[in-house]
Formats: sequence, structure tokens, C-alpha cells
Amino acid sequence: MVTANSKNFSLKYKKTIGFSGKRGRGFFYPRDIAIGSNKKMYVLNRSHEVDSYGEPESVRVVICDINDGFHGVAGHFGEADGQFIWPTSIDLDSEGMIYVSCEYKNTITVFDPEGNFQYKWGQFGTREGEFSGPSGIKFDKDDNLWVVDHKNNRVQQYDKFGNQKFCFGDSNLFNLPWGINLDSQENIYVADWGNNRILKFSTDGNLISEMTGNGILKNPSGVAIDKSGIVYVADSGNESLQVLSPEGEPVFSTRGQATMSQWGQEFLDVNPDEADPRKSSNLEYDLDIPENSSPHTISSYIDKYFWGLTAVTVDEDSRVYALETNRHRVQIFDPIK
Repeated sequence: MVTANSKNFSLKYKKTIGFSGKRGRGFFYPRDIAIGSNKKMYVLNRSHEVDSYGEPESVRVVICDINDGFHGVAGHFGEADGQFIWPTSIDLDSEGMIYVSCEYKNTITVFDPEGNFQYKWGQFGTREGEFSGPSGIKFDKDDNLWVVDHKNNRVQQYDKFGNQKFCFGDSNLFNLPWGINLDSQENIYVADWGNNRILKFSTDGNLISEMTGNGILKNPSGVAIDKSGIVYVADSGNESLQVLSPEGEPVFSTRGQATMSQWGQEFLDVNPDEADPRKSSNLEYDLDIPENSSPHTISSYIDKYFWGLTAVTVDEDSRVYALETNRHRVQIFDPIK
């Protein structure tokens, strides 16, 4: 289902990347995505299942590209250096170094562009420079890293080596904020999850505007902004990708339009025992869905819909990437303006 509220803007579905894979090529309960200047995609996987040793099998960063190429992995589950427990967000600095936040360890872990561990920083606490569940992270043009300090209800700024520079926000402003991004003017956008809104700030922490999409947003978890100022919101409570004008007015929304990914099709081609049941299943589910079902429940019935929409990002060509956790994939769209 696609809903357009403006004749001047729409999103054209392009393709889907990903399928359920615990090792090698594939995603498993992904949580965030970053696009490098090298055009590679960095998909952060959190995992929910455990192996025979009681450890999640596929907590890692999968490095791939929009042409379905697979380039390796970085990190894995554990307490040691270069490992995560509950990874939450990912971004790259100007040199292509990979940064990952972990809300369990209250750390930022850094890898080189090839995925080799370099260093980490961060510790638990409520004082400035400490974390309680770091979530969204995003670099600005000067390689300062902005970190959403989720349970402390604030945003902190660091240099790339972990030296704290600035902090703003408290529980009077935020309610469990999650995602973060910056526009071309270096304004900061925060997905204020518990308050059902996107907040826009200047770099000195002054509030510029509040965006609720005229009240339609519900528990937004991710936000991205293209070069023209269009705002894309991973509206997790509504399982929808919402598009807002620079002024915060809703202009477009979609529940998702996924088709089978190349990785998924290649898997089915060599696993007919998996392919045959899929061919006979009803992926559109045109039967009556239980009355008063939540968007999350409805998405569980309809294969093309977002299910567990968590993050959104935009590349240099203004192409939009929407990541969904429960179907282990990324849906990609081109803007039509």
C-alpha cells in the first residue's frame, strides 16, 4: 500500500537486498544501516537467536553493496574488544572508519575500512561523557560524532577518539530518543521515540522545530534528510516509511513494496524444499485480517510490507534505504520530485 499526499513527490520502489542468513552473505535481525562514500552498505545485525553455546550467532556488521555484492563482515558477539552484545547503530567517518554503538556495553567500537578492530571508548554513567544505552550515532562534516544517549535522554558530541565536547537535552525534552541524523546545513534531527516526533536542533542544541507529521508519527526510530531537505522517518509504530516536507508536513508514505531479493532467489534456486512452500503460499494474504490488528500484526501477514521497520538512510544520489528487522532486508527507493 502506498499513500501519496502531494502531487509533487513520491517514492519509486527499486529493489530489495538481503535475506535471512546467520553467517556469510545475509542479514539476521538487522538494526541499522550506513552508506559509505565507497558506495558500500554497512548493515548492523543484532540477532535474537542463540547457537548451541547460548550465544547469538550473527551479531556483526555485513558489508555489501547495492548491486548485491558481498564484501565481508566486521565484529561479532562477545565482551572482548571488537565484539558487541546489543549493537544499536553504525556510521562511518570521513576516512571510512566504521563506528558501532552498543547499548549493553555502553561503548563505541571502531574498525578500519576492512573490518579490523582498532579501538573502543565509552562507559556507563549519568555524568557528561558517560552513557546509559547509547543508540543512534552520526558524524558531522568535521568528523564529530553525535551520539543519542538513549536512557539519559540527551545527545552528546564527541571527537572520533571519544573526547566529549558538548551535551544537550534531558527528560523534560526527550523521552527515550533513538535515531539521529544531520542535514546539509548541519542541523541535527533526533527521533524522539517516546514523544512520537522528530526534533530539529542547531549544532548548539537550540530547538528549531518539532515535526509530528500532523500527529501521524508513532514511535519513530530513525530519520534521514536528503539534499533538498526532505525528511524520511522510520515510523516504527506504524510500520511505515513517512516522508515529510522540510517544514514537517506529511507528503508521502508507504508500508513497503518488497520483492524477492537476488540473494533470496539464489538461495531458493538451490533449496527447492524451501522454494516449493513459498510458491504455494499466499504472500498478499487477501483473507480477513483480525479486526483492530496493529500495523505490526498486519505486516506479519503481508510479505511486501515493512515488518519491524527500524532505520532509514539516504545516499549521495538521494536514494532511500529502509531497513526492516523482522524480514532481514533493506528496501530501496528512488525519489520522484
